Amino acid sequence: MWDSKTRLQRDFCVFGGEFLMAQDSVNLRGFFNAFFLLPTATWSGFLANWPGLPNNEKIDDWLGRCVMGLGIFWNAPLSVKLGLMKAGVFDGGWPMLRSVTPLGTYDIQPEIPVEPIVLKPKVMDAPLDQDTVLAGSK
Repeated sequence: MWDSKTRLQRDFCVFGGEFLMAQDSVNLRGFFNAFFLLPTATWSGFLANWPGLPNNEKIDDWLGRCVMGLGIFWNAPLSVKLGLMKAGVFDGGWPMLRSVTPLGTYDIQPEIPVEPIVLKPKVMDAPLDQDTVLAGSK
């Protein structure tokens, strides 16, 4: 039920979450130091992660996510950089790559409005009596 743009943003967040869960305390500290060295508007927009909140548009598209990821990579210690590269190649795969490149925009289908289904009561031609029901079960 999510639109394609939201799925791409989710793929980026899932990659980051899975990467962080696999790190030791030294790499976690290094990652978060690099994260909070990003411009305040970038990291606060990422943490807000809700349309309409201030700075959310900073990571709303592939370019914003790519710039954010490169900023973290640039500021991170070598052990975090190596871990990110390994995770990007072996764990992130196509979903992560689509989320930070224009490749993800090629498979975006136009959103088709879905009409709500309205159930109509079933109309019977004639009421059934007990004899009709019993005759049909033989």
